[in-house]
Amino acid sequence: MKGYIDMVFENEGRYYLIDYKSHMLGNYHHSALNKIIARENYNYEQHFGGVYYLLLRGMTPETGAEFGVYRDMPNLGLVDRLSVYLGGD
Repeated sequence: MKGYIDMVFENEGRYYLIDYKSHMLGNYHHSALNKIIARENYNYEQHFGGVYYLLLRGMTPETGAEFGVYRDMPNLGLVDRLSVYLGGD
């Protein structure tokens, strides 16, 4: 796996990841886009807010917030399995 997290932000005690994408996809409406863990006092459900993919070619003032933004909240089981696979605790 290769890649970088572009930004991490905190809002009301939850952490979010931002990943900017520049892919040319065609349809950027959110309905079309829909087709660190467990250390010390960290609680996934309480502290992790999700991941945002910001598709730069789909984001324009004319189309508004319904286009070019994909939000996901991976379930804890998947994150735990990935953590083990990638050598985490």
